[in-house]
Amino acid sequence: DIKGKNVFSYLVSKKSIIAFCNESNGPSELVKSLADDFITILGKGRAESLNVSSAAAIIISRLVNEM
Repeated sequence: DIKGKNVFSYLVSKKSIIAFCNESNGPSELVKSLADDFITILGKGRAESLNVSSAAAIIISRLVNEM
């Protein structure tokens, strides 16, 4: 989510569920209502967004390395 917390400074809890959603539809209302936080990958350059598999790889790598 573009308004989410920066993934590179986010502190993950031991018990977490990470949901990845597509850019065109975003998370469902149910997922949004259940979420404690949203995280984002801040970008540089001309690209507006990453595809979900690239975003998932970055986020999972970052959070797993923190644990």
